[in-house]
Amino acid sequence: MNIFPLPQPAGQTTLTGRLPPRAVARIMRGLNDPSSIDERVQQMKHAATALLLGLLASTAPASADTYPNKPITVILPYAAGGSTDASIRLIVDKMKDFVKGPIIVENKPGAGTTVGAAMAARAPKDGYTLFVITQSTAAIAPHLYSKVDYTLDSFAPISQTTRVPVIAAVKKGLAVNNPKELIDYIKAKQPSYGTPGAGTIAHLLGLMISQDLKVDFTHVPYRGGGPAVNDLIGGNIDMLFDAIGPTVVSQHEAGLLRVIGVFGDTRFEGFPNAPTFKESGYPEIVGESYTGLVAPAGTPPAIISKLNDAARKALADPELAKKLLEAGTPGQSSTPDEFGARMRKDNDIWGKIVKAAALPKVE
Repeated sequence: MNIFPLPQPAGQTTLTGRLPPRAVARIMRGLNDPSSIDERVQQMKHAATALLLGLLASTAPASADTYPNKPITVILPYAAGGSTDASIRLIVDKMKDFVKGPIIVENKPGAGTTVGAAMAARAPKDGYTLFVITQSTAAIAPHLYSKVDYTLDSFAPISQTTRVPVIAAVKKGLAVNNPKELIDYIKAKQPSYGTPGAGTIAHLLGLMISQDLKVDFTHVPYRGGGPAVNDLIGGNIDMLFDAIGPTVVSQHEAGLLRVIGVFGDTRFEGFPNAPTFKESGYPEIVGESYTGLVAPAGTPPAIISKLNDAARKALADPELAKKLLEAGTPGQSSTPDEFGARMRKDNDIWGKIVKAAALPKVE
């Protein structure tokens, strides 16, 4: 038996037997009135349009007013436990207060930071995946690696977060006290210099000196800054170029090595008596590393603006500023445009250094 009987034609007992005569008459008038049918069609169209708009609104990216409504992931292309990891975690922890939402740091090291960068470049453009970009990622790796799955155009800059000064240190007992004396020593002796590794900013600064002054001196790459510092203390190398860090600071304070110069535009607060190469008469010998936050290109500008505001407010916090300075990575914020311009300028500078040195590509 069919429990859902088909509608019967008007006038049959099924319809008239179940409805009062006046109701049947009203239905019949509606069926025979074209204007009534048109009105019902228009009502259906309006209802369908409203439904479609509602569906589109539910799937559209969140606006800055509602962002974030879920955790934000920050991809960090370094292993946990290092100085970059420590400083970034301090910064994003403070940013939570201004973003008003959770931020999670995920360590994705590999291939000179390019693995994490490629992951971030492919992420959705919704503001929920950010990337910690460094000078190495933005300006060195694209020129050193034979295959890099991103460009600077893959990212929307948010803000610089730290600057990482690079220092020149010499072994105990070496009669070199400032950048000018160091350059004179390099010209006269063609000594050896250690760095945390080939292709690092420290290595490229050595190449910059060599190319700018037309001198040759021997590069000794190490697997990280720690072994290089140990060999400098042991007298196995004459000098060290390295990003500032707790090990260099502690050994300098102990008198086991001496920091005699800084490669940045300005002196480093932690070593106020160490002049820059720039102020010592070598304006072209300038360079330092940095960290910053970017999002996948195409992320809504309003969300970029909200994240920039959070980063700048976090980095203005006195307590955070003190912790970052003590770690050797002074906090520094910027506008998105300022940070984007810096990355492009550095990409051009270090690309030329790598090309002139004819460094082999890393497969």
